[in-house]
Amino acid sequence: MSTDEEMSDTDDDEVSDHLPAPSRSRHTAAVSGIPRSRRQPLHPTPANNIDATPRASASSSHSNPTATPSTVVPLSIKKKVSTRASSVVPPTPTPTRKSLAKNSPLSRVTRTGSARKVSPQFKRLKPLVTSNPVKCDLADSLIQTAVSTKEDIESSYRAVKRIRLEVEKLGSTSTTRSGSEEPATRPSSPEKGLRTTPTHAPPVTKEAQHRLDEMRLLINRRQDTKSPFIRAAVFESTPISRDRSGSLDNFSTRALNRQSSAASVNQTPDLPSTQSLNSLTNEAEEGLVQALKSQEALNKDLHDLAGQFKEKLLELERVRLELQNAKRQTELVKSLLADATAEKEIMYEAFNEELDDLFNDVNLPDDEAWEALQKDLKQATESRNELRKENSQLKRRLAETESQSDE
Repeated sequence: MSTDEEMSDTDDDEVSDHLPAPSRSRHTAAVSGIPRSRRQPLHPTPANNIDATPRASASSSHSNPTATPSTVVPLSIKKKVSTRASSVVPPTPTPTRKSLAKNSPLSRVTRTGSARKVSPQFKRLKPLVTSNPVKCDLADSLIQTAVSTKEDIESSYRAVKRIRLEVEKLGSTSTTRSGSEEPATRPSSPEKGLRTTPTHAPPVTKEAQHRLDEMRLLINRRQDTKSPFIRAAVFESTPISRDRSGSLDNFSTRALNRQSSAASVNQTPDLPSTQSLNSLTNEAEEGLVQALKSQEALNKDLHDLAGQFKEKLLELERVRLELQNAKRQTELVKSLLADATAEKEIMYEAFNEELDDLFNDVNLPDDEAWEALQKDLKQATESRNELRKENSQLKRRLAETESQSDE
């Protein structure tokens, strides 16, 4: 009998190795003919495949009863660079069911209570900083200076015209005066009975001057010998004015006075003529006309330069606004990257926790393990449905926000 029972057990084991895993529904488990004494895998594996979870052999346990039972470390996914300590799951020495509630992010309670970051599309963006308005005070001041300079040049041009008119008036009055003047008075001719010296120009040489002086001395001596008293009275009482006596002595003195007055007139400096003043005013007028033309050209160039300057200022302001928008977009991308990194870390952590829970559930007895797997599958399905619902709501809100922003 014992031999027959052992043969039936081995046959059952061989049949169970080749049969597929029993199909269990979500709520009830199908009845199979495989004995429950032996633990069966969920999926059939080939004979040459090595189990991922090693088991202690019975021979070793019988041969060395004092050896400690081997502990199996659960599966876990670790990031290459991660600062979270929760990703490393401690070993579970005994396959016992956790009494604490699972903090899986797939559950509704944990998902609502976790510090999940809000999507940056729904964040309130910072208000755009409006820069100072464009100022063109420098260009306006340059144009004003050019206009005032043009007005000054025009006033100077008008002043030069007035000076020219005054010079012309002065020239006309001088010509009328010179024409209306009387000729110079000449002394009367002496008496015929007396000798008269010709009224020539002053002698050119010294010898002629010496001879003239000798003749005058001789004439004076003759007059002194004839009437000395009369001669003295004549010298004392005779005025320098015009004399009709016709004496040679008075004529010589008048000639000398006339020569001295002519020399004094010749020594006085000549005043500037009207022709030179006219030439100077013409030159000044031509210079002012040229300066006025240059000022007009400069004023036109300044207007063009001011227009270009204002355009460049507007372009600079536009580039500044674009730079601010680019900075805001960069900050938004950085926040998106930080959110994605945080979500990835949360996902890795949740997946490791789920692997830990699955490992603990599998290590339980068959009935409890199957119930735990069913419960986890049910919770996963419910959480997936809730996530889909929340995703659809978020998409609808995003579409509404985009439509409002377009309006």
